[in-house]
Amino acid sequence: MKNLSSFEQNILDFAEKVSDTTYRIALSANTAQSVNVPSGARYVKFKSTADFYASQDAAASLSASASAGSQVINYSTTKASGDALTLIDYTSGYQTVSYASPKTVDSATGLAQNTPGYQNVVFSGNITFNTETGFSRLNDSTVTAIINVDGVGNVTQTMRKGDLVTVGDVLRELNRSLFSSALFAYIDSTKTKITIKSKSGGSSSSIAISGTSTLFAAMAGYSSVATAVAGTTTDYTFSIDVDGAAPATITVNGANAQDFGSLVAEINSTLTGAVSSVSSGKLRITSNDTTSASAIAITDVTLFAAIAGSTVDSATAPVQIDYVAAITVDSTLFTITINQGDYSTLGALVTAIDTIITTKGTFVIASGDFKVTSKSTGFSSTVSIVDTNLFASIPNFVSVETAIRGGAPVGPELNPSIKEIKDATYISLVSAGTPTVTVSFFA
Repeated sequence: MKNLSSFEQNILDFAEKVSDTTYRIALSANTAQSVNVPSGARYVKFKSTADFYASQDAAASLSASASAGSQVINYSTTKASGDALTLIDYTSGYQTVSYASPKTVDSATGLAQNTPGYQNVVFSGNITFNTETGFSRLNDSTVTAIINVDGVGNVTQTMRKGDLVTVGDVLRELNRSLFSSALFAYIDSTKTKITIKSKSGGSSSSIAISGTSTLFAAMAGYSSVATAVAGTTTDYTFSIDVDGAAPATITVNGANAQDFGSLVAEINSTLTGAVSSVSSGKLRITSNDTTSASAIAITDVTLFAAIAGSTVDSATAPVQIDYVAAITVDSTLFTITINQGDYSTLGALVTAIDTIITTKGTFVIASGDFKVTSKSTGFSSTVSIVDTNLFASIPNFVSVETAIRGGAPVGPELNPSIKEIKDATYISLVSAGTPTVTVSFFA
């Protein structure tokens, strides 16, 4: 608050005659009492029967004739001058792969899966589920299907001919027999073959029908057992240079990367020194390094080209991080900007900031926290800290606490003392005695 000109005081002298926002407060000795500032009030007038002190937005105190504005930056651990100042120096270098339509972790990649091994039993004519095998329902003799699935060794299934009257019966018995967990038998699209296919995929997936099997050759219309077709593994690759190291080849199996979430997991399982993620609709690979050497360089071989709409974007280089805070003391703005390496300890940082704001205030470590204090006193003594990223980047940051405005004494006067209010929410009053204080507010 500030003293008013005689013109402003004359205006308020008139306004007092119509004001109904007036408080009469009987103070108890050494006990602070507060008065809320009405909405829209710009001025306050005091009248008292004895000396008292007033403070704005802070508890009034008898300890000094006036107090200074201050603000604390709070941490969950106690800070000391000798503590190391460790900040991240640079942003991490990264590179993205963008897509015609933005991706999420659930988006399909469209990568081909591993193919299973299979073998065909060929017939001389068309077959259906109802095609007769030539076996009679009354025939109790048996036939065998001897099949090696995925190279684990021959498995023999013995079946009664009377249960295999149609091709459908044969398929049903194969699919629910000893082979049911490992293979699937069906009539292929040409309707001239029974295909027996492994339920696994990849280079180890295979079917081998033994020549000693008696089932297929005994069926009507049988022609031959075709050469087996081995399963295939569908792998995709790209090359990546992390932080200037020798390029590494990353291999992704299509079957294990059917969506972008699993694609990222596959890449990260072999990627060293960096991490992949889905970010802003793109696949992003970011270096773990936070120095000027941080860099990613992707060279696609087959992986990204196999995903529709892919474009490998230009790499993004690291940028040195500026750590910034603004400190305003008594309406004077000081901007603090530092980089990692400028100061090695908290004590050096404190000294540097204190030097910057020295014309108006002080910056110190107080009770394990940082504290800014104005060098002035009274209601116009103020501190305001706006932290962009400096103080919050120091470990164990909690908050920038609410600023405390300075306070000043107001004694009894022959004529009431009139002051201007500076955005206060309450006025605190205290006295060594027991005066009655009249407080009037005006817009």
